[in-house]
Amino acid sequence: MKIEKLKLTNFRNFNKLELNFENLNVIFGPNASGKSTVLEAIHLLSTAKSERAQYDKDMIQRGKEFAKIEAGITRDEENIKLELNIVASERYQNLARKLVKVNGVSKTLINFAGNLNSVLFTPSDLELITNGPVLRRRYLDSVLSQVSEEYRHSHTNFTKIIKQRNKLLERINEEGKGQSELYFWNESLMKEGNIIHKHRQEFFDYIKNLLSRYGKKLHKDGGDLTEYYKKSEVTKERLEEYKTREIAAKNTLIGPNRDDFSLLLSGMDLQSFGSRGEQRMAVLVLKLCEMDFIYNSVHIRPVLLLDDIFSELDAAHKKRIFEVTALQQTIITTTDLAVIKENLKDPSIINL
Repeated sequence: MKIEKLKLTNFRNFNKLELNFENLNVIFGPNASGKSTVLEAIHLLSTAKSERAQYDKDMIQRGKEFAKIEAGITRDEENIKLELNIVASERYQNLARKLVKVNGVSKTLINFAGNLNSVLFTPSDLELITNGPVLRRRYLDSVLSQVSEEYRHSHTNFTKIIKQRNKLLERINEEGKGQSELYFWNESLMKEGNIIHKHRQEFFDYIKNLLSRYGKKLHKDGGDLTEYYKKSEVTKERLEEYKTREIAAKNTLIGPNRDDFSLLLSGMDLQSFGSRGEQRMAVLVLKLCEMDFIYNSVHIRPVLLLDDIFSELDAAHKKRIFEVTALQQTIITTTDLAVIKENLKDPSIINL
């Protein structure tokens, strides 16, 4: 897997930008020069969803009606052209729609995601441990949507089901009507929810031993790194059990939309008891596991995107990351070339 070329048009602060990539690339420039934007655009091509934007329209340059990302990639020796357009809504201020093409042929977002596989590692990934479950569920969606079309379909369907079911719960609460319709939505909820749970469980089953192994390499005297997947099962029995509470809350209270997971060191939840260094180590290990999981799933190593992370890592963790860069195409952003040149041989330098 390799990104050969990238072209941005009206994307955030870039009016026009064209870049060519080698196997090992370093994007160098001061803060606010757009380095992170380049990696955001690449990862957006992988998942069709931005990790940074609250609204898709936020990615369109101010005053413009659209943004475009184009990339030429090589996958299994096949040349593929990817194109993603973000078009501002004429009716709604914050809304935009995404239109995508593969080799000039229009695709759905479900069929577009996964053509390019990438792993993005940023300093803000620490929030996977320190923040709430919404970010962790979004992380699982980002990983699994790259490797499974079934997951993408089920997640899209599940999101629609939740919206319709919540509207029905609100109607039952306020008007006392529509309880008979719950059966249909419950069946759909169970069907798609169980598919999502299957894929999430496969992810955690795969990384279980890797977490421990990588964790011991990076934190030799610090105990065993493990995960705890808090799956919110969706069954007929639980739906019946939660029925009264869901009507009162006007919200779906069980299912993948309520899942969470924790990373633990020696059995202690790192969110509550981990030091900053231990939390950073755990996130780094999780990202290494993510790379292995994607490779095991699609048999192609994903492109590694490192967004100005070295100032946040100690010497041992930097060493591990530098070792990994040789395994696949890597694109690094930095404001400090010295640490890169000390550890990497002849990277391609891109100045912004």
